Parts: sequence; C-alpha cells; structure tokens
Amino acid sequence: MAPAKPAAPKPAAAPVSPDATAAELSAQADAAQAAAEKESASLLSAAKSESAAILSDGKSEAAAVVSAAEGKARAIKADADALVAEATKTFKDAEREQKSLERAQADLESQAAAAIKERENTFILNFGKRGELKETAQRLKKEAKAYNKRIDAAEKVTDKAEKAADKAEGAAEKQRETAARIVSDASRDSEKILADATKKADKVLKDGEKASASALKAGERESASLKRAAEKAAKAEAKAAKAA
Repeated sequence: MAPAKPAAPKPAAAPVSPDATAAELSAQADAAQAAAEKESASLLSAAKSESAAILSDGKSEAAAVVSAAEGKARAIKADADALVAEATKTFKDAEREQKSLERAQADLESQAAAAIKERENTFILNFGKRGELKETAQRLKKEAKAYNKRIDAAEKVTDKAEKAADKAEGAAEKQRETAARIVSDASRDSEKILADATKKADKVLKDGEKASASALKAGERESASLKRAAEKAAKAEAKAAKAA
C-alpha cells in the first residue's frame, strides 16, 4: 500500500478584521474549533487506516513466505518418501521371493524324508515298493538341491535390495532435515517481516496521533484568539452603546 499523503499545511489564521462584530468573531472562533476537530479526526483516521493496511500487508507477506516454504518442504518430503517406498517394496518383494523358494525346497526335503521313512518301514522283501520309494526320495532330494542356486541368487538380490532400502531411508532422512530447515528459516523470516511491519505501522500511527494533536492545538489557539477578540469587541460595543 502506498503511504498516505501528508496533510496539507494548515494556512495561517487570517488576521482579525477590526470591523468584525463580537458575534461574528465568536462564530469564527466556533468555526475554527470545529474545523480543527474535523482536521484532527481526519488525520487520526488516515493514520489508523494506513497503519492497519501496513500491518495487514505484513501479515499477508509473512503468511505467504511460510506457505511457500511449507509447500516446498512437502514436495521434498513427498519425493523422499516415494523413493523409500519404492526401495522398501523392492526389498519386500525380493524377501518374499526368497522365502517362497526356501519353503518350496523345505517342502521337497520334507517329502523326501517322508519317502525314506516309509521305505524303512516297508517289509524288506517288498522290493517293488521299496525301490519305488527309494527312487522317489532320490528324485525329491535332487529337486530340492536344484533350489540351492536359485535361493543363493535370491539371497543376493534380497541383501542388495535391503542395503538399497537402508540407503534410501538415510537419504530421505537428510531430505526431511532439509525440509524442516526450510520451514524453520521461513518462520524466522516471517517473524522479521511481521516485526518490521508492526514497527512501521506503530510509527505511522504515532506520527498520525502527533499530527492530529498538533492540528487540534493549533485550532484551539486560533479559537481562543478569536474568542478574546470577540470579548474585546463586545466590551467596545457595550461602551459605544452607553456613549450613545
């Protein structure tokens, strides 16, 4: 908001006319007092309006600074959280795949062990069944062993994904600290903006109060001078009336 224009200097009081009657001088005194009060009120009102506008603009600017910083901080944290979420998902998927392979291998090993136990419990002369169970156990063991390479590869993928997730979390934490610092700095700047605006608004109001009081005093002096002139004129008029 542009600063209010300074009040135009009050013209010097017109010299008292020697021909003015007591009534005219009294009326002029009342008019001078009224004009001074009006000017005083106008100066004070203008100062209050300007002061309020300065403070309002300061609050708006301070709020805008904080809002912009918070928006930037939110974006930074959102990007960091997205990276962490992606890295964590990759790790969880790898871990789930590894566990799935381990369960499948364990199931085959369990089936092989069951076949071996059943063979041991089968009548020794039941060569057909015992042979069949032996073949089944050997096949299951072979299938289980085939999972070793896949599980080893899955473990490596899981370890790598876990490290990547930890790294992403560490980087995200730094980004969160950066975001918090941005908001903190903006808050400090906002407080300074508001403090400066308050200081300026207070000065405008004090200057306005001073100008208002000065205008009122000037009007009171003029009014008092006219009233004295009116009293003097009234005495002169009374003396002239007696002489007549």
